Amino acid sequence: MLVKIPVGTLVLLSLAGAMAVMNVMGRVVRAKSQTMLTESAGAPGSLDSPSTTGRGPMRPRLLDELFLLAPAIVVIFLVSSQTGFNHYLRYVLPAFPFLFVFAGRTVLLRQSPTRWIRCVPVLLVLATIASSLSVYPHSLSYFNEPSGGSINGWKHLDYSNVDWGQDLLFAKEWADAHPEAKPLFVQTTGFVDPSVLGINCDRVQRRSRPPRSSRQASVHDFPPGWYILGLTQLVNPDSMVHPFLKHEPVDFIGYSMRVYHVPEPTLDK
Repeated sequence: MLVKIPVGTLVLLSLAGAMAVMNVMGRVVRAKSQTMLTESAGAPGSLDSPSTTGRGPMRPRLLDELFLLAPAIVVIFLVSSQTGFNHYLRYVLPAFPFLFVFAGRTVLLRQSPTRWIRCVPVLLVLATIASSLSVYPHSLSYFNEPSGGSINGWKHLDYSNVDWGQDLLFAKEWADAHPEAKPLFVQTTGFVDPSVLGINCDRVQRRSRPPRSSRQASVHDFPPGWYILGLTQLVNPDSMVHPFLKHEPVDFIGYSMRVYHVPEPTLDK
């Protein structure tokens, strides 16, 4: 989950958490100080006042924080506990609105007398926007920079976190821009046949040869030509095209498709 969130947003959430903890701790310290002052003044009866015990002013504020974060925590916990769901980011999307509202408390830094502190939340928001726009319009395949970026994000999360066949239109543009890429074989994720978009291609299939084990499989088991393959197909160990994952692609289509070239047999070494 963290690898799909921009660094700017992660820092905002961390700052918001630190501010919430400091706020609670500050209220506790002030409440204890007020209690000590009241006791030294010889007015123990005033200890029942909400303004001096610290419980009155602290409890609503703390409950506000917990009330805001509870839905996000519950959603993340439930998804993380289900092995069938925990590799799909979309199931935790309902938690994000609550986290964004919580991160909004960092706007209080704008009240700081120190100029650079006032700039922190603005810079972090701008960093989030810049990071997100850097992969547009391939936002589904977004991964933040510390994780290796969107080009390497599939090493952390795959399937619908990267590839749902959304770049098929870009595959059409690539095929039109490379008329020399013949024969062309396409195997992508999703329910849309490439021919529907006018991509002149053949179905991926191996040559007629004795079967090999998955470890012995090679890209040279396939006919010579050009291959556009979706990442969901590539990372699946049971997929026929999985052997291509061991090789460097010659091109990328968005962040969800790879282009490979299998040379003529006479070029094999």
